[in-house]
Amino acid sequence: MSLPDRIQDAATILAEAHRTGTAIESLPANLVSSAAEAYAVQERVVQLLDQDVVGWKAGFDADGQPMCAPIMARVSRHGGPELPVFGSAPCAIEVEIAYILDADVPADAPVADAQSVVSQIALGMELIQSRYRDRAAQPFLAMLADGLANGGYYLAAQSRWADAPDLKAMHLTVMRDGETIWDKTVAHPQVDPATPLNALLAAPPRHCGGLRKGQFITTGTLNGAPTVPVPSSVAALTVIGPLAAKLVKR
Repeated sequence: MSLPDRIQDAATILAEAHRTGTAIESLPANLVSSAAEAYAVQERVVQLLDQDVVGWKAGFDADGQPMCAPIMARVSRHGGPELPVFGSAPCAIEVEIAYILDADVPADAPVADAQSVVSQIALGMELIQSRYRDRAAQPFLAMLADGLANGGYYLAAQSRWADAPDLKAMHLTVMRDGETIWDKTVAHPQVDPATPLNALLAAPPRHCGGLRKGQFITTGTLNGAPTVPVPSSVAALTVIGPLAAKLVKR
């Protein structure tokens, strides 16, 4: 099978899982064999779903290499009372810091100083929901092709990054349906939530239109990834602001 056919087949399977909300067991073997191919699948899924990219997940793989995935408009909300949940697979939530781009960052123009292109931050909540029934059983490239299990994103009010306290030592309280499930200092995998941001700006993506002004970059969980039922109400409180949204089935 040719490379374009493999990309198309993988993207068609994942796009259909997005549309129907029906989780799949896995992608057929050998459809995706490199990170470049996984990124091509990400881009084709966005095209098949006819979606705008409103944000990006940024992080690192098991070898410490930067990785990313687009976040589509259909699963993102900026304020408002609800975050829609489209799929049937189990959900988890991650409270995160999102950095909002003030300018485009072309792939051939990496940025060394993040604050030269980011002035606003926001508290965000990522919904972790893979298109696979058991995401833990999937190989890394299958997860990358599926957008690193992004199922949705809720962006709370923005504030000036320059005015923010030390985000590495920030206290965070997270509640689900009124019950406190996290109430302690944040626990980011890289300690500094800006580390994945800096890595992405140093090697901007070329796919899905690249990094664009107004998009947000979210940089990983501050509170682990607790599983939540749908529907449920989630609230988070930090010194940079509150967040409150209800997860609702779509």
